[in-house]
Amino acid sequence: MRVQIEEGVYIDMINLHVTDGMWSDDRFARHSQIRQLADFIEANSAGNAVIVFGDTSSRYTRPKDNIRLLTTQNNLTDAWVQAIGGSPPEFGIDVTKCPEGLPPDIRCEVEDKVFYRGSPILNLNSTGFFNDTSRFLSPGGERLTDHDPVRVEFAYTLKVGLRQSYPCGGFHGTWFNDLPSIPESPKLSYIALRGGSRLDGITLGFAHQNFTHGGPGGDPYFLPMADSGEYVESVKLCWGKKGGHTRIFYAQATTNRGNSVQAGKMTGDCATPTAPRGYGVVGTYGRDGAEVDQLGFIYAQQENDRSTVSIS
Repeated sequence: MRVQIEEGVYIDMINLHVTDGMWSDDRFARHSQIRQLADFIEANSAGNAVIVFGDTSSRYTRPKDNIRLLTTQNNLTDAWVQAIGGSPPEFGIDVTKCPEGLPPDIRCEVEDKVFYRGSPILNLNSTGFFNDTSRFLSPGGERLTDHDPVRVEFAYTLKVGLRQSYPCGGFHGTWFNDLPSIPESPKLSYIALRGGSRLDGITLGFAHQNFTHGGPGGDPYFLPMADSGEYVESVKLCWGKKGGHTRIFYAQATTNRGNSVQAGKMTGDCATPTAPRGYGVVGTYGRDGAEVDQLGFIYAQQENDRSTVSIS
């Protein structure tokens, strides 16, 4: 589930229940499921903040559990590990297993875990990890389940100097996000659009790298930035149906100097994502394939506007 917390800023929320049991088939399935999850996050949550929560059926102390993969491959933080000092228990140590009854504190390990990470645009941090078993008891004081309920509280802030637009288009194609690759103090050199009947592709060019998404079809249309003070401040997008899938049909990029470039054909469904004052387009995110299925924009505060624009 992708949860929007600010315009264009998302946390990918993933709830899970992994195979439990200690037979060899159980361990193999659990190992495969954790790896599948790590690969899914890597492919589908690039550039986004992530919270993973649920029954992992895993413990750090079991040598054959690969729960550490979420921290090494996906750069996630275990909120429990953070709360107990930052280091997970070592393999083979069983003293961290919670005793029967009410856990005395949070230092014992449970299989229900919460992992998280922020993003280049979002500071996300766990502010507390709580074992809430005492809040879920029968009238006779008995536990309602053999699992200890856990709760994690979070705080977030937006990072200064970057913003994102809302996305336009559909939900087919492959996820992409330029956010992790945007250089420090980015300055756009040119924008190129490819299109015919629809928007086939888009390229943002910089001094030492380019971001290209979509396919090679259509005719190319280029708009170089005239000088260091020019930047793209808005992009009009139109979308429609092709083969039962919603795709981007038209794009028109306009700079703060009034120069523009366009490609594709307009439809009746259009919107114009616009950068905050003093910000310019430096990246995109969305979904693509042979064409562009979904498109949103990443904005950076421009150097020549840093002294006059305040960030709230």
